[in-house]
Amino acid sequence: MAQEDQSYVNVSESGSEVANATQSATSEISDSELYGEGETPAEKTSHVEDVPTAPPSSSPPPPAESSYIVPTVATGYLSYLNVLHPTILYIIYWRDVKFSAVVLGVCLVLLLTLVVNTVLHTLVLLLLSFMVVSLTYTVSKLAIDSFFNREIRNPFSAYLNSELRIPEGEILEWTKCVVQELNCTFNCLLQLLLFKNVKSSLIFGLLLWIASSITNSLSFLNILFTLVTVAFSVPYVYSQFQSKIDDTVQTVIGQVSQIVTKVRDHIPVIGKNKKE
Repeated sequence: MAQEDQSYVNVSESGSEVANATQSATSEISDSELYGEGETPAEKTSHVEDVPTAPPSSSPPPPAESSYIVPTVATGYLSYLNVLHPTILYIIYWRDVKFSAVVLGVCLVLLLTLVVNTVLHTLVLLLLSFMVVSLTYTVSKLAIDSFFNREIRNPFSAYLNSELRIPEGEILEWTKCVVQELNCTFNCLLQLLLFKNVKSSLIFGLLLWIASSITNSLSFLNILFTLVTVAFSVPYVYSQFQSKIDDTVQTVIGQVSQIVTKVRDHIPVIGKNKKE
C-alpha cells in the first residue's frame, strides 16, 4: 500500500512538472510571437505607443457664408459698366428690390432737397434729420427698458465703444490711383486742346458744343435727375429684354449701314475718298 501511495505521488509530481513545462513553453512562444525575439513584455508598451494611430476623421469644413451682395456682371452693350464697383452694379440691376428702392428714394430726396436749398443747407438738414432719428430711437428704447425693469443703457453703446478710424494704407492706395487718373486726364486734355491729333480735337470740340447746348437748356440738377433715372431703369430693362433689344439694335445698325452705303455711292466726293 505504501508503494502504491509513493508511486501515485511520483506520478502527480511528474504530471505537475509536465504541465508547468508546457505552460512555460506556451508563454515563451506567445511572448516571442507577440514581442519578437529577445524582447520582454515590458517593451510591449513602447511598441504599442509607436504604432501610428489613424488620424481622427476630420469633418468637412462648414460652407462659407454667402455674401450679402450677389456678384453682378453687365453683359451685351452694357458690358462697359463692369468698370463700376460691384455694389453699384448690384444696386442698379435691382438684385435686392428693397435695398435698391431705398437707395433710389434717398437719391431722389437728396436731389429734391438740393433743388430747394443750397448744398451747405442740405448737409445741415441731413445731419439734423439723422440726429432726430437717433434721438427718437434712443428715447423709445430707454422707455421700453425702464418699463420692463431692464438695464438702462444707450442703444448705440456698441458703436460708441468702438473707435472709428480710416485705414491709412487704403487712403494712400486710393490717393495714388486718383493721382494717376488725374495725370492721365490732364495729359489727354492737353493733347486735345493743342491739336496733337486734328481729328480727335475736332470731335472733342463738337462734343463740347453739344454739351454747352444741353447745359444751356438744362440745369445741373436736371442732368443729375436724368442720370439717376437712366441708371436705375436702363440696366434693369436691358437685362430683362436683352435678346429682343440686341436683335432690334442689330437690325437698326444694319439699316443705317445700308443707308450710309447708298449715300456714299450717290455722292461722288465720298465715293472717291472711299476708293482712295
